[in-house]
Amino acid sequence: MANRASVSVRPDSALKMPLDAQRLRRILELFCKAGGEDNARLELAVTDDARMEALHRQCLDRQGPTNILAFPAKGFSGEVRRGLPNGSSADLSGELPEGLTRAPGAKGTIFLGSLVLSADTLEREAFLYGQEAGDYCLRLLAHGFAHLLGYGHGAEMERLEEKLAQAGSKLVDGASLTFGSYS
Repeated sequence: MANRASVSVRPDSALKMPLDAQRLRRILELFCKAGGEDNARLELAVTDDARMEALHRQCLDRQGPTNILAFPAKGFSGEVRRGLPNGSSADLSGELPEGLTRAPGAKGTIFLGSLVLSADTLEREAFLYGQEAGDYCLRLLAHGFAHLLGYGHGAEMERLEEKLAQAGSKLVDGASLTFGSYS
């Protein structure tokens, strides 16, 4: 049997998202395959701006919410996989902040880490940037996933993000690209 990525998506039914949990899971599974990590697992938690602001302050000592945070698994961070990431300002590998837990996975899988996405910031920024919400969500997921693989900001990361976004675009096409029920 072929290896298959394992992705855990933790929905918050009170939040509105442009893509449902099943589609988010399929996109991240596709990213694992496109990124050469077929036997990997990761998790995505979707939160609001209040929780994201607290995580942003706790983990990076920065004020205000951000769109996505990546928490590479200990031993699977940029320092191990790709050399020190360009422009990295904090090591988010290892233990997760209070309130986040790692999803269990099948034996033999590699845990890449956790992504935390703010539905509020996603909606606000998609509007501000004049982008379709589903497309923007796809780009944020690609950005966070690249960080899980150990990429730092720069041209190499941008090339990977574009590759991932192109691969995932087939799953966004035809989706309801307005904010609606997440579950």
